[in-house]
Amino acid sequence: MKEKFEVVFTTSPTSEDIYGEILFDSQILCRLIKTDDEDEEVEIEFFFDQIVLEREAERRFPLRDFMNILQEVEGELIRWLKNINHVEEI
Repeated sequence: MKEKFEVVFTTSPTSEDIYGEILFDSQILCRLIKTDDEDEEVEIEFFFDQIVLEREAERRFPLRDFMNILQEVEGELIRWLKNINHVEEI
């Protein structure tokens, strides 16, 4: 089931926020957002209104798989931001 998850990393054109979008079966579920503020928590935004079922699709998956994906994306966003800040300091 974990293979149905996909992650797309991107940045905001209007701010310094970075995003990790989590897709399931090629459709966006949520976006994790990390701002440049070191104290700021990683936030999550869900996209309930953007799910389009072109065919009969099950929106059910193991909680452990979803939690693992969330943790992986959170870690990547934090590392990505630290690397960006490190490069800017040089």
